[in-house]
Amino acid sequence: MIINPDDGPLATSDLGANYAACVPGLKTAGPDSVVLGYVRTNYGNQPEGKVHDDVDTYATWPTSYRPTGIFFDEVTYDAGHVSNYTGYATYARSKGFNFIVFNPGEADADPGYFSSSAADLVVTYEGPYSSSFSTSDLTISPSTPAAKQAVLMYNGPSTSPTALIDRLGSGGVGAVYITDDVLNDDPESNPWDTVPSFWAQEIADVAAA
Repeated sequence: MIINPDDGPLATSDLGANYAACVPGLKTAGPDSVVLGYVRTNYGNQPEGKVHDDVDTYATWPTSYRPTGIFFDEVTYDAGHVSNYTGYATYARSKGFNFIVFNPGEADADPGYFSSSAADLVVTYEGPYSSSFSTSDLTISPSTPAAKQAVLMYNGPSTSPTALIDRLGSGGVGAVYITDDVLNDDPESNPWDTVPSFWAQEIADVAAA
């Protein structure tokens, strides 16, 4: 679960009461539950100090609702920036965040992003729903294993796409999230601002995959 108060973190004093009320339950929802704090990196253009500041802010949150990991968004996918992002991962781990996700959203992300010193999980597809999507649409190799890849889809169907989730799970994909929330031509549209209408069923489908 990714939490994103304001395109990144807010200071504890500025957080609404819902965070303190809800996040502790998310952290203990199941044995594989991971709560990630959102950090924007602007495709390598975000100043390093700002990235570190965002990580530091999450680290100041009370333990009960502090994220367990960091979701670095807008990540580059080329080899030239691997060292920068490995540095971000190292910094986040030094602050106590033990699960790191990079989101380049590209199937051809450089293998360096998958290294043990970099991310635990890499988003290699972020885009519109496709019922025919499979692991053949990803780049899977010993250095880019399926288990370290995540698939995020929006504009999905009105019911949980069980067959697709099963297919990706059988292929060993590490994480799948599909929503019927919409991205369209409206500049204000955001496909990640509400959970799917079939949320409970999707959770069950992912757990069973």
